[in-house]
Amino acid sequence: MIEIDEYLTPKDIQNIFKIGRNKVYQLCSLKGFPSIKIGTTYRINKSKFVKWMEKHEGMDIFLN
Repeated sequence: MIEIDEYLTPKDIQNIFKIGRNKVYQLCSLKGFPSIKIGTTYRINKSKFVKWMEKHEGMDIFLN
């Protein structure tokens, strides 16, 4: 049986970081950010997202 990880939506990321939609899409397009784009929709692997946050804790991430 294949086990599938849980995925977050851009709206979930907005709520977690308290940032706007455009900033979320900028994050999703960053190299190394754990997102997948299906058509025009992004999904973010939850467990990889947590690891990404831990790795980048205390760092500055600059978005336009």
